Amino acid sequence: MQNYVYDIFLSGMNRTRRMFGSRWINSNCFGIETPDADINRAFAGLENELEARLSLPFGLRIMKNRWLQSTDDAGDASAAESALAAQFIKWFDPELALDIISPFFDNQSSEGIIPHVVKPLTISDIPAPSILIETALRISRMTGTQNISALFDRMERFQNWLILHRKEEDGMYSHGDREWFADDPYTRQLRAQFPESEGALHSVRPVALNSTVAIQMQCMSQIARSLKLDREARKYEEFAKQLCDNITAKLWHEEDGYFYDRVGDRIFRSATITGLLPLAADAPTKAQAARMVKRLPGIIENLNILIKQPDLAPAFVTAVEGLTKYGYRREAAALALEVNRYARSLGKAQRYFLPRLAGQILLVRNVIGFHQFDDRYVMHPCLPDSWAGGVVRIRNPKNSHTIILSLKDNNQVECRISSASGELFNAVIENYSFRNFPFKSDASIKNS
Repeated sequence: MQNYVYDIFLSGMNRTRRMFGSRWINSNCFGIETPDADINRAFAGLENELEARLSLPFGLRIMKNRWLQSTDDAGDASAAESALAAQFIKWFDPELALDIISPFFDNQSSEGIIPHVVKPLTISDIPAPSILIETALRISRMTGTQNISALFDRMERFQNWLILHRKEEDGMYSHGDREWFADDPYTRQLRAQFPESEGALHSVRPVALNSTVAIQMQCMSQIARSLKLDREARKYEEFAKQLCDNITAKLWHEEDGYFYDRVGDRIFRSATITGLLPLAADAPTKAQAARMVKRLPGIIENLNILIKQPDLAPAFVTAVEGLTKYGYRREAAALALEVNRYARSLGKAQRYFLPRLAGQILLVRNVIGFHQFDDRYVMHPCLPDSWAGGVVRIRNPKNSHTIILSLKDNNQVECRISSASGELFNAVIENYSFRNFPFKSDASIKNS
């Protein structure tokens, strides 16, 4: 009865907010237009969907901040969904993006676990995925370090819990917990292939878990360095390097040229997308990465895995990031565009919320190539040939900037950045390359 009353009151409060209050997410804050009308409609549709899911700060455990209602239960908040949503929302409102990830840090357990799910009365014993720490880092890049410094101690406690309780003697990580293992979408195929793995949790070395822990350590190092905590930065950098060495030594399959899960001495060919995650951790050599990239056609052909497992969508965001790290920008953009297309084909069913989020984030970040920091834009266009002659327009009213990209027939991209006072930049960038555009006074950057 208590949850029923809570749900009714929460729904009523949020309906009232949407009817009489101002929107928290709308195109007056940020906007993307491409030569593809279907993409534009999907982007605007996701804005509206997120607006409908955002909740007032009401509840026993999530009362301090605005938060995002989860797909499974509108009264709960999911770390995976909230983190990916925050990476989209930060373009519109970095403060709101920080709000919706804050409940997970606010509800850290005494052991140090940042929970995967926050409920009105309880918190999950399953830890949040690494994308939460990565999201905090990405938000801080737009807003500076003032917001991230308050969270760093909590992140350190979480990292210490991982090291103390989930690191095995061989230097790798296991779930070590039946519920966490069963809840991990990245081990679903392993569980199906080898049901006995649930009874041998401390012998399981999942490629996804170890890769994402390494990525989390790298994010911790970058956050520490931004806070001028050089000793801590070096510590996490070294932890990440050691783990990456172990991933390469223990999970690389030389004959197949790919990374797989391992249980004891046995290799298990897990979901193909998870084998790409070591790229984002900088684990493989360049020669190994070249062999891994050969799997991309098969990954694209099997995007229907998102129908059975929509919760695998964040893995595609991480995998595309890894491809760009190794210089495979064209391949990364192709995968990003295919994920975006496939996510749109799934329709508006609630269960495909994560694929829709992943598709739009990949569009902005890895196809249009828009990246905003607190002191500059980085434009890294990877525009498809079909957009030649068309215009990509990015509207950023918060900075009073409009960015226009146009792909020419010679594979050059004209980039113009203007404000109310006139044109700030007019530059030509080769497609699949990048350029920094620092924020300066209008007078000093005219025709730079």
